[in-house]
Formats: sequence, structure tokens, C-alpha cells
Amino acid sequence: MGKIKRKSRRLKGYSSDQFSLPRQLITTPGAIGANFDTEQLFRVMDQISKQKGFASRAELDAFMEEKVMHRPLDELMAEQPPDPVEQAQALAFKAMEKKVLNQSLALTRKALEFDPNCVDAERIAALMESSSVEERVKAIGSLVDKAEQAFGRDYFRENAGSFWGLVETRPYMRTLAVLADLLLKAGQTAQAISQIEKMMRLNDHDNQGMRYILIGLYLEESRLKDARKLFKDFPEDGMAAFLWGRALERFLSRDFLQARVAFYRANTRNPYVLEFLTGLSPVPEEMPDYYEIGQTSEAMVCFHHLGKAFQKHPEAIEWLKSLGQ
Repeated sequence: MGKIKRKSRRLKGYSSDQFSLPRQLITTPGAIGANFDTEQLFRVMDQISKQKGFASRAELDAFMEEKVMHRPLDELMAEQPPDPVEQAQALAFKAMEKKVLNQSLALTRKALEFDPNCVDAERIAALMESSSVEERVKAIGSLVDKAEQAFGRDYFRENAGSFWGLVETRPYMRTLAVLADLLLKAGQTAQAISQIEKMMRLNDHDNQGMRYILIGLYLEESRLKDARKLFKDFPEDGMAAFLWGRALERFLSRDFLQARVAFYRANTRNPYVLEFLTGLSPVPEEMPDYYEIGQTSEAMVCFHHLGKAFQKHPEAIEWLKSLGQ
């Protein structure tokens, strides 16, 4: 993987958040339920942009609207000149969409024949070929280091804060998320937190949704100052994990009046979370492929992020029970 010296084009008008992987699938070689068509389209658009050499953003947007946006993706891909890097990435996307791991591995190996440095394919191979969490941590950590060396320090300095808007960084960002999850599985919580904080610095909009994992870890570790800063960074976030997290943070900060206010707001938003946290309802073992706001599926995801934090503070669970009566 050669040094990337150029400053890449940001696809500001075409960003999408759909590529976040549920945490329980993040280390699964085949990212079940994931779909990468939009990201693949971004890559095709980037190829076209480089070929055409548009004079302005307006010229680029007009061309994309007229010639690209309403055509089948397969047709657009077929029109592009052969590029081993893009052929490898297309196969890696297919590998991540497969539910059968043998199929995923076969596509991964084919991808690596085109481009031995395809980060998504390297990650899948490393996960499937390692036999323990410790081996996976080492392998994925090495892959992260390799990718960072290829980008170079200047690239990070110039693009920090907007990494998800650069299509070539997304395999690297996915790999950082996998490393964080593996570190948690290995019991290295502090290191996992550090990795997620790094991701947040690189992508301050947090398109991958790592803040929901991070808030749970901050509260679990009683890092209340860090939790408050994270809430401040995303003041409009109304997802259940943040609302219930605010209630726990206020309780642990002994601001019981505001804790009660935060509880009622969170419970109005999604009352199923209370049932899971207090043990009134068992949490299903199978996590949903997607969730609906205010429904049981969102409550399951919320519990996944915050359950350990509340369990670490049993007095908070007793407080919830008293409010829920």
C-alpha cells in the first residue's frame, strides 16, 4: 500500500451514515445485513471525477445528477477502466455482505489477489484466520498500523475531523471499530476507549455511531466528566442510549432533581429500556439487524450499550425501580 500524498476529494453532497455496523457484528467477517451499494457508488463517482477533471463543484454535481445518479450501479461500474484496487474493494464489499463465512473468505482471497493491501479484505482474512481474541487484537492492530503508515502523517493532519467523508478512509475506520471491539472482548477497556476517542477525533460527526458505545464505557468506568463532554458534543442527540445515559450520569453526579427529569424524558422516549434495565423483561439473546426508534429493538440496542454501566452501579438500578413503580 503506497503512500497517499494527494488530498482526497470530500463527497460532502453525498455522505451517508448507513455503514455503521451493529457492535455485535463488528468482528464478524461477514457483516451480516450490511449493504455497501452507496459506498460503492461513492467510489465510482470518485473515479469519474478524477477522469473528467471537473473545473468546479457545480460542474461535478450537474454531471453526476445527469449522467450518474439515476443509472444502475453495475452498469456504471462496468464502464470504468479496470483498476485492481477498485476490483478488490468491490469483492471486499461482497464478502462483507455474505452470511456464509466460507463464501466471505473465498471472495476475500480473490480480492487480495487483485490488491494485497485492500484493508477490508485484509481485515476479514485476519479475523477468520486467527484462533483467539488475543491473536485478532495483534493482527488487527498491525493492520491499523500499516494503514496509518500508508496514509502518512500529513494526510491525518490535513483531514482529521472529516475522515468518513473521504471514501478511501472508510475501510480503515471500520478496522478501528473492529479493533476497539476486540480490545473490549480482551478486557482491555482503557485501550478500547482510547481507540474510540481516536475515531471521534478523526470523524467528529461520528457517522459510525461509536459515541453510543463510548458513553456506556465512560459511565461504566465512572468517567463522568468525559461523559458530560460527550453529551455536550452531541447536544441534539435524542437516541435512547444518550437519553438513558444522561439519566445515569445525573444520578451518579448526585444531581437527583435533574436525574429524575432525565429519567422521565428517557422513559417517555423508550419505556422498554426500563423493563430491561430493571429485569422486568428478559433481554432477547439475538440482537436485531436494525432497530426502530421507541420500540423494543431500540431498547435492546440501548441495553447493549448501557447495561453494564447500570449493573456496575446497582444503586442506580434500585433508583430506576423506585421511579418505575
